[in-house]
Amino acid sequence: MEFMGIGSNMDIQGIIDKLMAIESRPVFKLESQKKDYASMQSIWRDVNTRLSAFSTSLDSLKLKADFEKVKVTSTNDKIATATATAGANAMFGTYEIEVVNLAKAHKVRSEQQIEGYTTAAEASFTINGKTVSVGAGATLKDIASAINATEEIGAKATVIANNLVIEAKETNKAITFEDTNGLLQSLGVLNADGSVKNLLQAPESAEAKINGITVVNDTNTIENAIEGVKINLVNVSLKATGENEKVTLTIGRDVDAIFDKIKGFVDEYKKVQGFLDNQTFFTPGNGTSGSTNSTGKLFGDSTVNILKTKLRTLFTDVVGGIADGNLKMLSQIGIDVDRAGNVSLNETKLKEALNEKPMQVADLFIKEETGIADKMQSFIKSYTQYAGVIDNKVKYYENRIKDVEDSVKRWEARLELKRNGLVRQFTALDKAMSSNYNQSSWLTSQLSQLGGMY
Repeated sequence: MEFMGIGSNMDIQGIIDKLMAIESRPVFKLESQKKDYASMQSIWRDVNTRLSAFSTSLDSLKLKADFEKVKVTSTNDKIATATATAGANAMFGTYEIEVVNLAKAHKVRSEQQIEGYTTAAEASFTINGKTVSVGAGATLKDIASAINATEEIGAKATVIANNLVIEAKETNKAITFEDTNGLLQSLGVLNADGSVKNLLQAPESAEAKINGITVVNDTNTIENAIEGVKINLVNVSLKATGENEKVTLTIGRDVDAIFDKIKGFVDEYKKVQGFLDNQTFFTPGNGTSGSTNSTGKLFGDSTVNILKTKLRTLFTDVVGGIADGNLKMLSQIGIDVDRAGNVSLNETKLKEALNEKPMQVADLFIKEETGIADKMQSFIKSYTQYAGVIDNKVKYYENRIKDVEDSVKRWEARLELKRNGLVRQFTALDKAMSSNYNQSSWLTSQLSQLGGMY
């Protein structure tokens, strides 16, 4: 280890550090430049993310079906509900539903068996024409498992309080039995003549009145009474008077669903616009207070200015290929853009357009090539795709960062050489000053000795 400054009594290490700090100023500038490049790269990646989210919001506004969704509401979901497809468009209106009877599944049981019941011998029987076999010593649970394991048998079995319960899988379908070895009769499921002995529930069809018209159905889901509408019967509810309670089903366009999608598209644009505004602002300085101008990172960037201008234009353009008299601009459905590119949404106006002219609103978005969705997504893609505008921006700053890193490495090598040179020079100086000091001390000592002789 070399200790500098001992001979000269100087802080040589401190002097070298200060000199190197001056020499290192270009490196500090390069590191600052690197941070600026990394910041710009991050900003453009953020622009890419926001534009991609904006483009994705248009995916649900590209199909006619998105604008044709139908909604059904019920005044009492505990009695009847319904769902509808676009095919119900011609059936819009209200329907009075009275549930007279619910469809029921055929259900039978055995006699209650003793605890630990098992079969005395092998046996077989058929349910709905499907053979079920059990071995000697089979428990009620084994018999139920054998029934449930039989494919396409159309029935299911359980054991409740030592009763074997057999239930049809479908409503209004009678279960048929054939007792090959007398096992079902011994259990009390069947009588000697093969008829059911213990009936829990007879198979029944569903019955409902729709606007006074009686509809009978095998299941509690009625699909063919109203075109495009599936009615689900839930319960029979009797009033105090003994009459069935009636439910009103209202079938109409699902305005809220498509409204939410259009609002989502507007909201995503606002996020893009807000972010770009934050990156391109200009605030003039105040000469009186001495403050200087302040700007966003992308202020004056021609690429982002073109992006903002084009997006604003797409919002305000007339959609081509639409017949005269129909909706042709977003402003006609309550979506307006001011000169600064700020979007506003008149929710009342949009809902009115969706209620009164849903397919015209759809054309604004889905018209092939000229519609908002296609044109905006095509433009955005030119920015967000691989080797697109933003990718090239990111790569540009990536290359600048690499150039800076290479320059820093060269400077660091040069500075190392400079430091080594300074160490050599100051070491030599320290030794020279130490030698001069030693010689001066010797001379002083000799003169002192000579003075003592007289």
